[in-house]
Amino acid sequence: MARRRHGPGPSRLAPGDRARAGAATEGADAGRRRQRTAGGAAPRADPVADGARCRRPGSGDRPARLSSSINLDPPGAGSTRFAGAGGARPRAGAQGRPPRGDQRSARRARRRDRSGAATGHSEPAAVAGHAIDGIRAFVAILLDDAIRREIGAAIERLRPVARDVAWVVPGNLHLTMKFLGEVAEGRIGAIVSALTGAASDVNAFDANCAGLGAFPSLTRPRVIWAGVTAGTGAMVDLAGRVDAALAGLGFARDERPFSPHITLGRARQPGRNPTLAEALRGAAGCEFGRMRVAGASLMRSELSPRGARYTELATVSLGGEVGRRV
Repeated sequence: MARRRHGPGPSRLAPGDRARAGAATEGADAGRRRQRTAGGAAPRADPVADGARCRRPGSGDRPARLSSSINLDPPGAGSTRFAGAGGARPRAGAQGRPPRGDQRSARRARRRDRSGAATGHSEPAAVAGHAIDGIRAFVAILLDDAIRREIGAAIERLRPVARDVAWVVPGNLHLTMKFLGEVAEGRIGAIVSALTGAASDVNAFDANCAGLGAFPSLTRPRVIWAGVTAGTGAMVDLAGRVDAALAGLGFARDERPFSPHITLGRARQPGRNPTLAEALRGAAGCEFGRMRVAGASLMRSELSPRGARYTELATVSLGGEVGRRV
């Protein structure tokens, strides 16, 4: 069962908005890079564990769900498939090159984008005056409000020790399954049909979101993520079916295994941050909550000088169960 979205154009979303905008760092996880796994001792300090529902692994308040060792991959992962930014930039000018002044403006825009200025979104921004045809699209699992609030609280506890990280606003948090890149609007119907078929043989399932980590390492974090500790097998199965279904429409297959994770933020200038590393170790036991995954969403990403704006185009239901977003 698929539901298409109609009505007025999207607007910028605030944290907690039920319209379910996509993460402001969507596409920042470019390059399908592998993560490295490393072990670590129990933390000496716990800068973020005093927040709601956070605890050290193995503490006495309730049984620990996570190991006290630090795994730099999202829980259940071998290597992480990150969504690429994709999409070629249009060329302009007599030789396919913009005028010199436009080149300087484009370079400044790219520098601002790499620094994560203003919004914390690190996708390559579209250069002003250079229109991109089609829809920038990706497939995602959207998070419940309660989970986004808990992750947002964890972000606030990390913010003082990671001022160089561009954080995702809580209302934009989601779990990316596949990035499609630029898609002609006329193909959306075929994509929704393919996603409907992929989802029909997967039953709705429960997922648990817990723990924080970093790619490529805690000591030199570039991407901060929240993990998934239950429901990973079903997510991997669904992602594989989505990948295969869209390959039938000509989309490239993902070369690396899918590993569920939620991107929280991206370092503007990756480097050593011992205080942040210690905070992430202390947050290994953070529980963000359980949710029922009853569908997947086709999302639209729109880039602007003020950042990215995400709109849910359609939702497909798992195993015939009605999706939780109507």
